[in-house]
Amino acid sequence: MKTTRFVSTLVVLISVLLAVTSCGQRKTVTVPDVRDRGVLPAYDALHDAGLDVSTRVSLSYYRQLLPPHYIVIGLSDLAGPGYRAPTVVWQKPRPGGTVARGSTVTIGLSDRSAGSNEELRCDSQPEAAANLIGETLSEALRYQRHCLAFSVAKIPPLEAGTHGHLFDNYVVVRQSPAPGALFLPISASNPPGNTTLTVEVIRR
Repeated sequence: MKTTRFVSTLVVLISVLLAVTSCGQRKTVTVPDVRDRGVLPAYDALHDAGLDVSTRVSLSYYRQLLPPHYIVIGLSDLAGPGYRAPTVVWQKPRPGGTVARGSTVTIGLSDRSAGSNEELRCDSQPEAAANLIGETLSEALRYQRHCLAFSVAKIPPLEAGTHGHLFDNYVVVRQSPAPGALFLPISASNPPGNTTLTVEVIRR
C-alpha cells in the first residue's frame, strides 16, 4: 500500500515538474532587431532569443602582415579598438514580429570580411604549429599568436546555426602547415607568406 502511494506521489511530482519546465520556456519569441549590428553580436542576440540563424553567404577570416609594420585582423571575436566587421543590413523575418521558438532568422550582411590595424612587435623564434584539426573555429581562433598570420579562406554559409556562437558552428578539417611543423613568426627578415597558418572548415 505504501509502495503504491509512493509511486503515485512520485508520478504527480514528475508531472508537475514537467509542466513547470514547459511553462517556463515560451513557445513563441519576439524577433530582436539586429540591423546595423556586427555579425557576431547579431548572431549572439538571435541565439539568446531562442532563434536559429542563416547567413546565406560565405565569409572569410584573415589576419595578415601588411608592410611596413602592421597587420590586419579580419572577422574575429578577438578584436580590439578600431575593429570593423560585416554588419547586418536586413533580416527576415522582420524585427518585432512573433515567431515560434527555434525558427530561423536570415540575415543579410554588408560585406564578407573586414579588418583593423595593429602595431607589429615580433621576435624570430621558431614555433610549432598546434594541432587544430577537430577543433571548432572558435577554439582555433583562440590559438592565434600576435605575430602569426592566420587564414580561413571560406567559412560556409549557415542554413540554421544553432550553436552558442557563430564560429562554434564550424570545425577544422585541414590545416597548413601540418600539426607540429616548425615555422617562423612574422618578422622583418621573414616574409609573411612563410608564416600563414591556413585552416579549412566545414559546418558541424
